[in-house]
Amino acid sequence: MIPRSSARGAALRSETRGWALALVLVLGGMVYLLMAQAPATDLGPLVPTGAVIDGARTLALHGGALALALLALPAVSLRRHTTALWWVVVASIGVTSLLLAGAGSLAAVVLTSVGYTYAVLYAAYAFERDGLVGILAVVVVGSLVGSALAAPGLQIVLWAATVGGVVVVGGVLGHVMRLLRWHATVDALTGVLTRAAFDATAHSALSSARRRGTLAVLVLIDLDGFKAVNDTHGHAAGDDLLVATVEAWRLRMRGQDVLGRSGGDEFVLLLPDTDLQGARLLVEALGHVSPIAFSAGLALAGPEDTLDHLLNRADAGMYEVKRTRLEPSEHP
Repeated sequence: MIPRSSARGAALRSETRGWALALVLVLGGMVYLLMAQAPATDLGPLVPTGAVIDGARTLALHGGALALALLALPAVSLRRHTTALWWVVVASIGVTSLLLAGAGSLAAVVLTSVGYTYAVLYAAYAFERDGLVGILAVVVVGSLVGSALAAPGLQIVLWAATVGGVVVVGGVLGHVMRLLRWHATVDALTGVLTRAAFDATAHSALSSARRRGTLAVLVLIDLDGFKAVNDTHGHAAGDDLLVATVEAWRLRMRGQDVLGRSGGDEFVLLLPDTDLQGARLLVEALGHVSPIAFSAGLALAGPEDTLDHLLNRADAGMYEVKRTRLEPSEHP
């Protein structure tokens, strides 16, 4: 069972979800157009003329959601809003259900039902559990209503073999995707982001900060004396200490702060909408609740700074802190 607090950190990048949806809708529209051109599909009395006009009408209907994705994604950054993407998928399902309601034969019912496959597979890939469950519910309701209004009427066995099977597969696939995403992006011991996942999230957050003209601070944290804990008490005790440390830090962190584990006892923290003074106060608060002392280096993001620039500056600052702490014992 994946903790919900950890699964949030494993979410897909919103940009990826947006462009993937545009691609899925393009492919769906092309398939509908091809089906409408084939006389055997007989997509029903949408219009009383031939297959070519049927195809144009079909593409126009399905293209409502398609145009919304393609035209609005670049213009208003719709691709960054999961809720908006979810409603685009719902709109696509509605168009498919409308086409299904106009199906004039069993063949048309079967072929039109293929449209739900695109929505379900995309939802399994792009949305977390609640979003996927909502899409599956919309597909079930829309397909049942559309099938009941179609000329042949609702054929429950046919529905179960087509739409019902797709819904079941989508639910299983969504669960598998969620597991894979979690294991790929979340540190299994502490529940924070892995280094690769942190880098991807930090790149997006820094780009957003530059666009909005806001500040961000990167903090590199290295636990002091952690190796001695492992050597003296064993690795199990070290693991328990890492878990307890992260849990204590999370009590003081904001929901927007991004924490990752970059090494055995090294962590990296991105603080959006924060200046250096605010970052120092937070680091001080983390030190008060932390079960082990640590050294931290801070780097304020400038307009031209990349993540590598910030990591290098924070790393230099962290080792300067360590060097300063060691000086009294080295020079009594």
